[in-house]
Amino acid sequence: DLRDPASAAAFRALWPLGRFPVLVDDSRGATIPESSIIIEYLDDHYPGAGRMLPEDAELRLRVRMLDRFFDSFVATPMQKIVIDYIRPVDAHDATGVGEARELLAKAYGWLERELAGTWAAGDACG
Repeated sequence: DLRDPASAAAFRALWPLGRFPVLVDDSRGATIPESSIIIEYLDDHYPGAGRMLPEDAELRLRVRMLDRFFDSFVATPMQKIVIDYIRPVDAHDATGVGEARELLAKAYGWLERELAGTWAAGDACG
């Protein structure tokens, strides 16, 4: 419960940025933040029946690149637009939202061409 000061302090001791998710692996003495890094960590250290990332090095690199692309060029501008929408009217950032919409349009255009009817990681993932 991050509304509780003690819980919030304990969480920030694990990850000072205070963002989710964070994986604590006591058996390996590791604290791993960020979804994509957690997935790679689990895939490497605790593999299941099926891999979470492709075995092929080139395809795995593509997955990582697309992960970064989605975070930087889709999620970030989308969050800017949503956060601006929920702000009080006098705190809106029309310029920032315009720039975010422009970046999002470019990102979607690139994705349409790049993926062209295929899965982001090809048919080998899963």
